Amino acid sequence: MAQQPSLDALVALGARANLVDAFVQDPARFRLEFTNDQKSKELRWVLFSASKRGAIGKIIFTLEKDATAHVKSIVINKEWRGYGLARILYHACLSTLKELGIIELHLEAEEDTKRHGKLVGLYETWGFQEKQGAKVLFLYNDTECFRKVPMVLPFYTRTFFPVQPSSSKSNSWFCMLTLKTSDGTCLMASEDGAIEARKEKSNPESLWQTLLGANGEIFLRSVHGKFLCVEESGNILADRQLNSTWETFQVVPHNSDASRSAEEADSPSLTKTSAGGIALKNFHGSYLCIDHDKNRVVSSKTPVPWDGGDIMSLVCNKSDSKPLFTKIMRKYQTSSFVKKQLVKYGDFQHASLSIADACKLVMRLNGDDEAAGSWVLKYMLASAQAVRDDGHPDWLQLAVFLRGLGMLFLCWTDEDNEVLRSVSAHEWLVKSSTWVVGVSIPDCVGYPELNELNSDHCNSIKSNGSTQMQSGMDGVVLPWTPDEYLFRVLEFNKSTLPTEALHAIRFWSLKAWHEHDQYDELCAPHDFETREWLHSLGMYASVSDDAMKNIVPDKLMPHYLSLAEKYLPAVLQW
Repeated sequence: MAQQPSLDALVALGARANLVDAFVQDPARFRLEFTNDQKSKELRWVLFSASKRGAIGKIIFTLEKDATAHVKSIVINKEWRGYGLARILYHACLSTLKELGIIELHLEAEEDTKRHGKLVGLYETWGFQEKQGAKVLFLYNDTECFRKVPMVLPFYTRTFFPVQPSSSKSNSWFCMLTLKTSDGTCLMASEDGAIEARKEKSNPESLWQTLLGANGEIFLRSVHGKFLCVEESGNILADRQLNSTWETFQVVPHNSDASRSAEEADSPSLTKTSAGGIALKNFHGSYLCIDHDKNRVVSSKTPVPWDGGDIMSLVCNKSDSKPLFTKIMRKYQTSSFVKKQLVKYGDFQHASLSIADACKLVMRLNGDDEAAGSWVLKYMLASAQAVRDDGHPDWLQLAVFLRGLGMLFLCWTDEDNEVLRSVSAHEWLVKSSTWVVGVSIPDCVGYPELNELNSDHCNSIKSNGSTQMQSGMDGVVLPWTPDEYLFRVLEFNKSTLPTEALHAIRFWSLKAWHEHDQYDELCAPHDFETREWLHSLGMYASVSDDAMKNIVPDKLMPHYLSLAEKYLPAVLQW
């Protein structure tokens, strides 16, 4: 039996995002796994990549007498060198050895004599030193010569030891990212935890181990194994051994309409806003930012946009950033994805709700407690009132009002479609522009450079875009959106709304069809008349601020609830 869902554990729509969705091309992701081979007596930290089967790197070490240990090898596959991954393995090794009570670590730096001192110098930056009086071995292979330099790391010389992150397990994923501005100013940390912003060219020291939390949060760990922290005063340091509250950055969709603060007015580089990207919100409610004009890292009171650069960089105030929700829609809304949603939601057994209860639930879904302050409810009423004021029939008034309730499917998301919760109510109801799934995406949908993210689009281009001609718009597959879900809810519950009302709901966001005259080849003869009628409704999508201010939900709701009684069952299955 369907029951009203509990939203206690849900966060408002558009309040969280996933870091990887900010990138056009998914950033490289890695994870560590520890093994202890009792037979060989070798301990290993093994590095894996999300994009490749098998290990891409490992550190092998053994426990020796007198509380010492020996690193037998550190290996990173060639294509992944230069990204600071060897040091990640080294930190994992140190944390294990410290827990085991080791007091000294040994290794041999084996390097080509043509690159004399390079590997030895690297290990020296890690804290190792050449063993006094130890013999350096020289190995010859034809014309090549290698030297083997014994090195040692006495633990008593170290005041800091990295530990395994408190919120992660051996199978947790992380990225290696440079945090920078478009001009190459990078977020850097010194060993004592001091933070600065300076220009760097391909320097592994500028890479941050970016741990990906379960709920969209990230933790930034410097090459020195210390976490970035924003203190209550706003001071920023990278000196923390553990990742906890002050070391947490929540990834949120960037809101370009955020008001400017006095802090921004004093710094031109902070006033530059962007239509897209994400913001990095710290525990105290402010946002991480690189002020490249003053070469400093600051905590801004208002959201500052970051967007994906290449697979290893996150760029602050990127000039050509794209809206996060557009990237999400373009990447995920494929034929395969939509089919899964039809199966998941097609039985309409998630809840039994009246329209009044559905309105309360959609308010809660958007983090609203009171109707008078609910943006989504006031938008539903304001857009419907505009239709009503222009003398349209009551069934169209109701259809426009109901659109917001389509978002209720987001109460019952899972790992497969949870990404859609990163899209806000405003983006779903006002900004969304959809297309016919399974064929190439028209440029008029917006941001055509993102079409390559959509596998259907790419496959259609390769196959010369062959489609079924004149099959009729009723038979097309559309992206899985609140409009599509609501259309199917109303069909399933056998509403008495006319077909025109259902068309208005389903095709509302298909602007490529009714505003830009695409898909003629898919239309049946009667679809052209429908398209012309839908085009006339476009004016009702945008609601002015003044109109929203004048909406009093308690006064208007009785009218729309009475229309619901006229055309809909008392209780609907959702």
